[in-house]
Amino acid sequence: MNQNDIKQKQNEEFFLKCQFTAKFRFNKAEKLNYYVWLFCILSAMTVFIPNTNYWVVIVLPLILDLIAFILENYFEREVSIAANLRNYFDAN
Repeated sequence: MNQNDIKQKQNEEFFLKCQFTAKFRFNKAEKLNYYVWLFCILSAMTVFIPNTNYWVVIVLPLILDLIAFILENYFEREVSIAANLRNYFDAN
């Protein structure tokens, strides 16, 4: 393949959509990563809540950590899909 063939093929509609989808998913994953960190920090900050009941010290961090865990799994899935799309684009 010469340079003109590569340029023509990478600008086909299907491959442009592939690149767009990969970028969209990477951006979505980046936002999810910020939310994961936010929930982790909030979970750690619950230790400093004064005069709280026992359930707040145990249950609230657990709930926040579970939300962070779910978002982390979703984040990893988005990154994996986006990376596979980029690999497909590069391979073709």
